This record gives sequence, C-alpha cells and structure tokens, in this order.
Amino acid sequence: MDLQNFENWLRSIKNKKGNPYSEKAIATRIKNLKTVENILVNVDECIRTDRSMYNALITLKQIDVPEHQYLQTSLRRYWEFKHGLEFPRLNIYEEKHGIRITE
Repeated sequence: MDLQNFENWLRSIKNKKGNPYSEKAIATRIKNLKTVENILVNVDECIRTDRSMYNALITLKQIDVPEHQYLQTSLRRYWEFKHGLEFPRLNIYEEKHGIRITE
C-alpha cells in the first residue's frame, strides 16, 4: 500500500462537495484503508483489476460491521488514486457485466 502518496493525493484533491479534505478526514481514510487491508490482506491486489475491485467491495459489503460503507469508500478513493478515475457504483458495474443486481 502506498500510504504516503495516497495521503498526499488526498490533500491535493477536493471532496464531493468541492472542499479540500480536512486532516481528520484524511486520517480517517488512512485508518479505514488499513482496516480494509487487515480484512482483505492485500489492498493493492484488490484494486489490480475491475473484477478484483468488485469482489473486494462485495466482500466488504457482506461484513457485519456498521462502518463497512466507510471501508468501501476508503477503498474506492484508493482505487481512484491508483487508476485516476472513480470505480462505478456496484449496480452499474453489475449491469454492465451481466452480474446479478445487489440488494
């Protein structure tokens, strides 16, 4: 995981509301990404392909912890950092690839 460059990247972009990320938000994204790595073992492998990213998001979605959506968000931001674009919403990905629609 390239945490230092990810952290620097978060400092250089704006959030969905058009504001810079706060230091607290950046620290939370980093903490959540470390939690994702503890769960999924290798974050870089999870974001290697569209399919591996999809599988990682589905795995996180199925984990019974209240913050699983926040974990997904952190993984999505890491994908965006590494690939330069956002990963599509699950239902859009599923429709495009003929996968059953998630609930």
